[in-house]
Amino acid sequence: WGQAAEFLYFIGKMESDWVRIFDLHDRAKAGSLPKAEVACVIRSCGRLLLPKQMDTLLEPYGAQVSRADFVKAMGTPVEGESKDSDILPALLAFDNRDTGELTKFEILQFLCHMNEKITTAEAEQLLEGGTFWKAGGQDKADIKLFHEWLTRPARAIKVSSDAMQAI
Repeated sequence: WGQAAEFLYFIGKMESDWVRIFDLHDRAKAGSLPKAEVACVIRSCGRLLLPKQMDTLLEPYGAQVSRADFVKAMGTPVEGESKDSDILPALLAFDNRDTGELTKFEILQFLCHMNEKITTAEAEQLLEGGTFWKAGGQDKADIKLFHEWLTRPARAIKVSSDAMQAI
């Protein structure tokens, strides 16, 4: 029961967040979204599925996906989906001195040049207030603490009014 129970507990905590995210995108308050838009919303929630994996996940649903089906899809694991544990080996690969820590430059390289690329300014903003920095400033980070911080569940999403206008 260990991992299965842990997964179910995690899913239960996240469901209310998924409903809020769905409702944010459902501007017409129709209670459903087009399947293509749902795929984008799922990716924005951090599930970086390959196109074939996304097709498999959304296959049971029609052209319009209801809020309940969205929540169900978000809680459905997909074979081959990357996991948080996949990130740690990537971080360790940047530790060429085998010290268990990364410099800020190495972290910026990781964030700005892997998968979903972000700008250096966005990465700097992301790292502000991180609890993984070694004593003495923000120039070296403990890899395991950085991994825990980077893969923690997002519990709040702040969207500025300007960003909302752009949506």
